[in-house]
Amino acid sequence: MKEKGFTLIELLIVVAIIGIIAAIAIPSLLNALDRARQTTTVENISRLGQGVEQYEMDYQIAPPADDVQALQDIFEETEINLNRAMTRDGWGYDLLYEHSGVRLYTVQSLGSDNAAGPAVTPDANGELIVKHFDEDIIWSMGRFIQRPEGAQTSGENQ
Repeated sequence: MKEKGFTLIELLIVVAIIGIIAAIAIPSLLNALDRARQTTTVENISRLGQGVEQYEMDYQIAPPADDVQALQDIFEETEINLNRAMTRDGWGYDLLYEHSGVRLYTVQSLGSDNAAGPAVTPDANGELIVKHFDEDIIWSMGRFIQRPEGAQTSGENQ
């Protein structure tokens, strides 16, 4: 008569199968979460950039703010309605705002690592395309000058 339950071999096979499935699923899940965070970042940068453009149309100058929080304060004073949550990227870091002249400005995220760089090399058309989640995303003068496109990876596997 056979005993009920698993043998050690059967148990090891089940654990190995679960481990293989986890090894495949977890990186995919983490990549999907970073992709969602990056999408939020692009949307927030775009909305802040559009707010700057709206301010420029009204006052013929980029908002004279030292950082994104001061920029948001200016928007509130001038009734440019943007959600205060849009001052952060998808990873929860403050977006960066700089102005360096009458109409020169940038809105930027430092990416998933919240550190400047790494440098993005131009593609065949001269476009600066972000391929890793830790690369900066930059909006300037009404458009993205460095933006994500295509499949993204963590920058560790470059």
